[in-house]
Amino acid sequence: MHEGVDTMHSRRPRTSGQTLVVFAIGLVAIVGMVGLIIDGGNAYAQQRNSQNGADSVAKAGATLLVRSVMGAAATGTSPTVGQLDAAVLAAANAAGSAHGLQPFNPGVAGNSSAYYTDILGTLLTPGGATTASVATAAQVGSGAVPTCTTNCVGGRAAGVAAFGERPFGTLIARIAGFNTFTASARATAVGGYAPGTDCVTTGACVILPITFATNMGTCTGTNSSSFGTVPWPWPIQPNVVGPAYNGVNESILAVCGNAQGAFGFLDFGCAPNIQQQIANPCSGPITFPIWLQTQPGNTNAVENELNRYAGTIVGTYESGLDKVVFIPFFDAICSSRNTPAVNAPIDTTTYPGVCVGSNPGGGNNIYYHIKYFLSFALDHAYVQGNNNPPCNAAPGTPIPGGNGGTGCLKGWGVEVSYGPGTVSANPGPGGAGSPLRIQLIK
Repeated sequence: MHEGVDTMHSRRPRTSGQTLVVFAIGLVAIVGMVGLIIDGGNAYAQQRNSQNGADSVAKAGATLLVRSVMGAAATGTSPTVGQLDAAVLAAANAAGSAHGLQPFNPGVAGNSSAYYTDILGTLLTPGGATTASVATAAQVGSGAVPTCTTNCVGGRAAGVAAFGERPFGTLIARIAGFNTFTASARATAVGGYAPGTDCVTTGACVILPITFATNMGTCTGTNSSSFGTVPWPWPIQPNVVGPAYNGVNESILAVCGNAQGAFGFLDFGCAPNIQQQIANPCSGPITFPIWLQTQPGNTNAVENELNRYAGTIVGTYESGLDKVVFIPFFDAICSSRNTPAVNAPIDTTTYPGVCVGSNPGGGNNIYYHIKYFLSFALDHAYVQGNNNPPCNAAPGTPIPGGNGGTGCLKGWGVEVSYGPGTVSANPGPGGAGSPLRIQLIK
């Protein structure tokens, strides 16, 4: 009996010990779950604050850059590059501090950082060239603002890319030795003169990412492009936007389905697809002559976007509704994996011309040589498909022809901008009265 009693007593401690081990493991799991919920939720909130801070820093920097251009246009004077850089840094630190971000002063480990960009949000080197690496980019607070002659405003950088760092203390995770975490966020803002609301001859609303041939063209029965030998006679009506624009002097730009130049979707690099490049247009500036690459697109998906700039009464100019847009016109194409040089030789024995060494042919991912930009008062766009009846009927000439899939743009040519030169979508003349637009793009 004693042995039995002793045996029973000897087993009880082992059972209790097992219970304690299980309880301890469960407690650790519970603490870990609670820590994940609490610190995870805190980290999410901190990340949101960091993003708001980075957005504010980028917009503050871009605003100062464009205001300096406006001030120069209005007063004839502008700050030195050192003064402007110091002002941008001060604005970045003020905006960042309000959101708990680390300072943006360069050269301090753990600090936030900011860099200058062009109007497309591409990083710039101190010399003004574009770069994809922050290691070679011009940093805010380095003592100078890079010059920029392409895709910038006023010859200087037009935007700021902010990389915000926000350290924050933990609650439960410090039990495991993690006392602080860091929330990081990036934002890029660019600035320029806002498009006007009237979109008159001196300032088109938008640079459309499409291109047509410099020679008048129609479509064949198989919906291929057919180019004539006669260049478009722009402008073909009074160079004043107004009632003189009517069905008699209206032009039809044919949208054929096949062959090069039928309807070139151009890639300006400021939006991920054609629809967004039309709805939220690139403002430029674009220096030309230039080779611009196409990108894949579907004409059936952009008619509504195009008609944002058109009225409803076809053949009659509607003030305030029929907007003036910039349309690039090409005279040559190039099938190449790399962007052709601006002065690349062109074989002009055929039309459109072909860059020397390139095989002729159309489709996506080819390059168009943009010869000039046309200010075009858009009356209506028919590119949804099966638009042959309205495109092959008055008002407007020449009749495209083609088949049931033919589309077109109808409107009036206002003014031609010949190269070499630069176009911008209604940048305004500068000065205190010019509206300023700052836009977050990344």
